[in-house]
Amino acid sequence: MSNKYNALSPASREVLKGFFVLEGIDGSGTTTQLRRLESRAKEQSFSLRADCEPTGHPIGKFIRRVLRHEVNADPRVLAPLFAADRRQHLDGSHGVREALNSGQVVVSDRYWFSSMAYQSLDLPWDEVWQMNAMFPFPEALFWLDTPVEEAQDRIAGRGQPRERFEDRESQDRVAQGYGRVLAQSEDQGLEIIRLDGRCSIENLTDSIWARICR
Repeated sequence: MSNKYNALSPASREVLKGFFVLEGIDGSGTTTQLRRLESRAKEQSFSLRADCEPTGHPIGKFIRRVLRHEVNADPRVLAPLFAADRRQHLDGSHGVREALNSGQVVVSDRYWFSSMAYQSLDLPWDEVWQMNAMFPFPEALFWLDTPVEEAQDRIAGRGQPRERFEDRESQDRVAQGYGRVLAQSEDQGLEIIRLDGRCSIENLTDSIWARICR
């Protein structure tokens, strides 16, 4: 494993240098920020790859079908499916490690922190944690802190059918799960950059960009 991107956190969890993650509840704006970062990188000839989870791999595509209610699946199968898709994302052909080794910066819309927040709604926390225990930390995580009520308004404004977990009750619980996993990860040495999701889109992009390019 290349020392170019590999390091250890104080708790000995691997840290992937050059790998950054956007997290937030549904409607917080992570997808918007990923697209803006990708566009800015192209404008400035900055080598950045924009990823997301679930991925475009067949496992990730199946997960999205479940989330869109196109496939009827027990919600407890999502945690291992996300873990499998995540392993492909990191270590498969054209995965994160390969991109980092080639000198690219990688930004992902969601990572294993979202599994802790969402899949722990249907499975015990420790069980989901164990499924994700071997996944490394990113260099830094950007948390778009958005009130559930405002995020719900944004979701309603899309005018699209709601996916699994996008209802108010689920999002209240998801926000609590995020609080728990972020606190645990910060205790293990993860750099978390908390941003007010109610700020202007441009200001959020500027803040994220400044850290990525530091």
